[in-house]
Amino acid sequence: MVQERLAERKEKIDIEADWTLNLLCNYTCEYCFFHSCTRQPLPSRISAESHLEFFNATGKTWLLHLTGGEPFLYPEFVRLCKTLTSNHFICVNSNLTSSRVPVFAAEVDPSRVQYVHCGVHLEERDSRKGWQNLEKNITALLKHGFPVFASQVMTPIAFKEFPRVAKLFAGWGIDLIPKAIRGRYNQRMYPQAYTKS
Repeated sequence: MVQERLAERKEKIDIEADWTLNLLCNYTCEYCFFHSCTRQPLPSRISAESHLEFFNATGKTWLLHLTGGEPFLYPEFVRLCKTLTSNHFICVNSNLTSSRVPVFAAEVDPSRVQYVHCGVHLEERDSRKGWQNLEKNITALLKHGFPVFASQVMTPIAFKEFPRVAKLFAGWGIDLIPKAIRGRYNQRMYPQAYTKS
């Protein structure tokens, strides 16, 4: 379904852009190279309508890859998505832990969302008992017709647990893809530290 949505949208999009909304994240994955525990004041000073005006002024149809940090921690994230998708398209990269996900699913037009990517982050999700909340959020997205796929950063623990997690996602009808670590993890540099086994 995600591949079909990608092919379907290409002809309607003039330009794609990655948009890192914030660095704030509720997870503290050791391998993450792009997060902060401090909320930045700037986003709350710019309205969703001002962002829309900026993209509209280009005369182009945009596909905005919304990421972070954790984008659902961005102030009024659902409102921003709803506003942007009135004229443009988005995709979302999230750990899908937020209680705002069902609101997003109910209020944002899924035909304007190319995909929702769920970063699983196995060790953090296990330690925070985040599986039940994830199932609730994914169920809400699927119920409203959003294309969802998931990835797991491949730590040594993730290699052992990948079949179990992939089976869980398959039960929801979602593909789980492995993702290489990029950067320092456990005092080693990856992907160079991966071995053949």
